[in-house]
Amino acid sequence: MHHLFHSACPLCHGRSAKHGLCRDCLQDFSALQLSKEHCPLCKEPSIHGNICGACIQKPPPIDAFDASFRYEEPLRLLLTRWKNQGLMQLSSAITELLTAYPAKFRQPEKFDYIVPMPVSRLRLIEHGFHHTLLLAEAASHVFNVPVLPTAAIVRQHRPPQSSLSSKERKNNLRHAFTIQQAMTSLRLLIIDDVSTTGSSINELAGSLKKAGAARVCAWTLAKTLLHD
Repeated sequence: MHHLFHSACPLCHGRSAKHGLCRDCLQDFSALQLSKEHCPLCKEPSIHGNICGACIQKPPPIDAFDASFRYEEPLRLLLTRWKNQGLMQLSSAITELLTAYPAKFRQPEKFDYIVPMPVSRLRLIEHGFHHTLLLAEAASHVFNVPVLPTAAIVRQHRPPQSSLSSKERKNNLRHAFTIQQAMTSLRLLIIDDVSTTGSSINELAGSLKKAGAARVCAWTLAKTLLHD
């Protein structure tokens, strides 16, 4: 019975040989993939996939951004159960999705380190595990580069971004990240589970560049589209 429980697909409860999603459910996620008609800096819809007007008027600190899926069901439910309910048995399914649908940047990118989105100490206690570190470890196999040690960046505890408005999110994250070591000339890839307004990613990217990083890109599993 123990073997059967861990080999069941978390969505349809059918058999899953890899302890993650079954083949049919994994293929179903292709319908949630973001098209190429999205801005390469914020992933909001844009004509022919060019940089959108908002990013032209106010260029973000991030150099390139990609997300594998739209943040919709059933992915929303899967991530909520995994992160907020602490269902660690879903980790295989989540990381399998990330590696099955890797980031596709407009130009080839080379990185020195994968950077898991930092989590505050209190948030880590609440979740019971470092969810973005698990994603970063999966991404490190995709790009064949190491994960930056989590001690390199400290995140101050703030109210959860999901509870705030777009304007409040930006103010909430101001000076939230403390870079503990020099990032001189490094090419970095930030990994997170979901991006909504991009505030967390851009605040971290800005902090990394102030510490000397040469190029900072980001990849999230999902993106909430504000304009669709």
